[in-house]
Amino acid sequence: LMVIHHGLGSSWSVGRVIRDRFSLQNSKMSAARYELLDDSSGPKAAFATDVGMLVLRVTVSLMVIHHGVQKLQDPEAFATNMVEKFFTFLPWPLVWTWLAIVVELAGSLCLGLGVFSRVA
Repeated sequence: LMVIHHGLGSSWSVGRVIRDRFSLQNSKMSAARYELLDDSSGPKAAFATDVGMLVLRVTVSLMVIHHGVQKLQDPEAFATNMVEKFFTFLPWPLVWTWLAIVVELAGSLCLGLGVFSRVA
């Protein structure tokens, strides 16, 4: 709400009262809207949470599997072009490459299956 301020006390007061009533109405409406949506104890909410977590786990797993498969196609090239070039402090770049391949493939499989995930 925009109030033109002429330096008069009355216009400032009227503008402040209108603004305060407007924000009070909005806060009440927002609170009511949040109360309707925030029923996090019902079975629908639990099901939605489970489905959402499954979708996130599978999506992240697929992305990590993609990176593991890329490394698996040519581990020597990855070790030479990435590990030796950017991680010079690591000895045996090929060993670190194979370790990354195993962790990315096995870890993403465990993540997608929900191994060690919290039981609800």
